[in-house]
Amino acid sequence: MKNLDVAEILSIDANNLKQKQFEALKQHGIDVLTEIIDLLKKDKFDDIRQRTFYSPAGDGMGSNNNCIEFNWCNDKDSVDIDSYLDTLESLKKK
Repeated sequence: MKNLDVAEILSIDANNLKQKQFEALKQHGIDVLTEIIDLLKKDKFDDIRQRTFYSPAGDGMGSNNNCIEFNWCNDKDSVDIDSYLDTLESLKKK
């Protein structure tokens, strides 16, 4: 996802902030999935694995698995698709 330019940042106001956040986060998800699809088409399985994170079941009832990383801040907290969708939905609500 590309950075906003100054004109776009200055065009954001309280009335359209949630919509701008929603659009940016939605595009981030599309970009993540497009990258995974492109890598899959090229048989770059190790590159796909580098875009996942380990998710232990933790409750003793589920299964350990790896999830596609949807983190948009590049911090240490991993974001799976459910957390990503929760944030996206909260921005969509009026």
